[in-house]
Amino acid sequence: MGGGAEGGRGYSDRDIDKEDPLRISLGVVSEETPNLWCVEVEPTSAPAGRKTGFEPGTYRVTVRLNSENADWMGKRSLLQHTGVWDHLSVSEV
Repeated sequence: MGGGAEGGRGYSDRDIDKEDPLRISLGVVSEETPNLWCVEVEPTSAPAGRKTGFEPGTYRVTVRLNSENADWMGKRSLLQHTGVWDHLSVSEV
């Protein structure tokens, strides 16, 4: 996904096989902290200070994929966080 520790966009490289679908977690809300939607952030070369916990609301989420032998691809969705731990919804934009 481009960049890696060399600087780039600060993303880490990950191989994805063509025939093997990849499941991506957009984050979690737990019973202990239902008012926070939390996203996992892997350590990268990008500066620290990125927000990882979000209050209830509607958020636009964009997932972008890069490949050496294919064009960039992107998918934009809306994520609705209601503040209830088991009520996250994702819809197309």
